[in-house]
Amino acid sequence: MIRRIKTGETCSGPIQHPNRYLALVCNHEAMRMKGKLARILCSGLAAGLTLALAACSGGGSAGTGGGTASFSLTDAPACGGQFQQVVVTIAGIEVTGNGAAPYTLTLDKPIQQNLLDLTNGKFANLGPIPMPAGTYNQTRLILAANAPGTGGTPANYVVTPDGATHALKTPSAQQSGFKVIGPFTVNAGNTVGVMVDFDACRSVVNAGNSGQYILKPVLHAIVQDTAGFITGALGTTGAGAVVYAEDASGLTFKSTVADSNGDFNLSPLPATGTTGAPSYYNVVVTPPQPVAPNPVAVPDFTPGIVINVPVTANQGTIISTDGAPLLLQPATTSQTYTGTLTLATPDADTLVVARQPVINGANADTVTFAQTMGVPAVASGNTTSTYSLTFPAGQPNVATYVAGSTPTFPPPTSTTSPTITVSAFGSDGSTGTAASATSPNITMSGTSDTTYQNSH
Repeated sequence: MIRRIKTGETCSGPIQHPNRYLALVCNHEAMRMKGKLARILCSGLAAGLTLALAACSGGGSAGTGGGTASFSLTDAPACGGQFQQVVVTIAGIEVTGNGAAPYTLTLDKPIQQNLLDLTNGKFANLGPIPMPAGTYNQTRLILAANAPGTGGTPANYVVTPDGATHALKTPSAQQSGFKVIGPFTVNAGNTVGVMVDFDACRSVVNAGNSGQYILKPVLHAIVQDTAGFITGALGTTGAGAVVYAEDASGLTFKSTVADSNGDFNLSPLPATGTTGAPSYYNVVVTPPQPVAPNPVAVPDFTPGIVINVPVTANQGTIISTDGAPLLLQPATTSQTYTGTLTLATPDADTLVVARQPVINGANADTVTFAQTMGVPAVASGNTTSTYSLTFPAGQPNVATYVAGSTPTFPPPTSTTSPTITVSAFGSDGSTGTAASATSPNITMSGTSDTTYQNSH
């Protein structure tokens, strides 16, 4: 029996939903969990709200007639407990085609959303938008303004672990919106689904000792018909683990945190082999980073890496199930890099990662197995900051994906210490690398690197 899902309902399948990709995720999760109630929110807040065309000067780059773009919002909240909530209020979307003036599309009623609720395959629907056929190269997400001096809850805010609410400063959101990386094409008479991936934890900057939190969103757009997903189960011992989907160079395409049952869903992911996507993904499972004011905890399992995982458009790849989870191996020792960052540009945001080579057949892939959660705090105008990364000291466990079976981690082939590189990537295109754990300070330079912008 097919039934239609209701707004905000969880599902056990089979499900029918006007957004085909969301119905696919929901039914896939129900199958993977073998009849258990799927812990995937298959319909977002305010489903059914439509966007009204507010201005129509220009738009699509080509074509006659019109089509529809259906937008949804998701997040990759590997925050490590530094926020209880990251809340934004979405007022509209602006899209621009080649050489054309923008179309501004405003919501009938702004939607307020806690981004940290949108993890492991959960989406918030923003509604279908009719627009001219053509290719749209730039999308901007427009947020509602925080009303000054009202004394009420701001439109955009964070809640820190102590329960305090802090307004998010959004300097340019009301004027031009926040840029979403990734083009999409609307064909006449058809609907294209566009998923906006809003990385909340990397989008909030603690402005040093000022007590202010600044929103600098990291946003990517993925077309649904070119996307799939990876799901898996780690068992309860894997609850809270951070899971990455990476290419062979260690670039992260999607991250998430395993839920309290150890289940995870990496969604959406560009289908392997499509434009801009890798030929396969490496799925990396790592301990969470300790984040103040949480206590510093020694990682209790060795990173697990499943290599050569394929993703097919409009399909899901199952790595493991609740009945046959991926079993993580215990770790006995850890190491920590703690140092200073000398920025190339004042106020530049940074991402610090720990990487090492992993043998993949005749090749040596690079794997990112630890990265900072959120953006290191830096006072306004300063060119210095600090970072800290903690991770297991031994070799990771590596297994190759085989369809239809749960990977089993063999003992590491080497007992020697892994070759680890700790590097920083700036929002200004700069990079830098630490010499060693005993010389962890990093000086940033350069302007052309795109890792910060392209990492999800």
